Amino acid sequence: MKIKSLLLILTIIVFGCRHEFLFETSKYNQTMVVEGLISNEEGPYTIKLSLSAPINDVKKIPYENCIVIINEKTDSALVNISNSEELTEVDPGVYVTSEGGIQGVVGNYYSVTILTPEGKEFNSEYQKIIEPIEIDKIYTELKYIEDEDYPSILPGYQFFIDTKDAPNKDRYILWNLNETFEYTADYELYAIYSKGNILIDGIDTLTNYKSLQKCWKTQKVNYIFTGKTLNLSLNKITHQPLHFVNTTTKKLSERYSLLVRQYTISEKAYYYWKGLEDQSLNDNVLEATQPYNANGNIRNVNNNSEIIFGFFTVAAVDKQRLFVETPSVPFYYTKCYIALDLDEIFKHRPKPIFLIEIEENGHMGAVFENCIDCQSEGGINVKPEFWIDK
Repeated sequence: MKIKSLLLILTIIVFGCRHEFLFETSKYNQTMVVEGLISNEEGPYTIKLSLSAPINDVKKIPYENCIVIINEKTDSALVNISNSEELTEVDPGVYVTSEGGIQGVVGNYYSVTILTPEGKEFNSEYQKIIEPIEIDKIYTELKYIEDEDYPSILPGYQFFIDTKDAPNKDRYILWNLNETFEYTADYELYAIYSKGNILIDGIDTLTNYKSLQKCWKTQKVNYIFTGKTLNLSLNKITHQPLHFVNTTTKKLSERYSLLVRQYTISEKAYYYWKGLEDQSLNDNVLEATQPYNANGNIRNVNNNSEIIFGFFTVAAVDKQRLFVETPSVPFYYTKCYIALDLDEIFKHRPKPIFLIEIEENGHMGAVFENCIDCQSEGGINVKPEFWIDK
């Protein structure tokens, strides 16, 4: 008797999405996982190949030494390949097109071919890059949600999107989000206690730390969002909810920016990603890096019954960026601990001690180094080129 697992989660790097799936452990171990995309946005494009690990192993195994080719055809008869490019393996299991290489074009058709070291050949069917639906606007509404972990309802920004009119009533959309936020370290360095001396301004070491007061962090929003114009009264989508950002982190503490890529995809791609979106709504899951397989589009040329996880997505894209300011609401993230008994700390701490000013009368407290270095929270202290200040 086969034993089915509970719901598990995969992080798909191409879209940064979390999703769950059901599978039989005796059947799906060591199955190939394909993650990739081509669009009319300028490349390079990346395709990632891995092998699903045993159910009790949270690691994904890179699938190395494969030959990966993106094929292009320009006619609807799909007779002759007009262009193709073999990708370069830049990291284990990570295959990338070259700078100035193959470029997705609206109206053309694309597929992927994968040749494994074991001699297997896998193909996706050709998909057309259809004319993109444009974004009309992205906007926010201040929302409050109930959360038992906080003294009152939890505030945050709910993001929404409106599209412009679609060419017809059967367009399908996948939204991919990247967020960037400005934030500061918990405290500003006032002095350093080292070798019996308190070092204050003018010391190069302090100047360097003061440059680490403000950072910017960019990361994927790990959710799937899909939509369609089919069966709508108008050929556009309005007030479509995207993600919700609450005040339990520093994301909204200074300035926040959201970059939305709106992919116009095929019907089959839509139902694949929609299946992942629906399953991701279930909170009762075990976390793992196993893949979800819902009618993917990759097939073994010589064995159509072989299961392959993932989907090679072909899409047209429109994108737009939004900046939002700090909301005037309570924030609930916890700052670093401050030690106040400096005499005791000076007595027993041989390493440099980082001091902050906590009162106007000159009282000081001690904190760990990460509390005065914003990079410790994953950001960098270099402002992004696209960033617009208040």
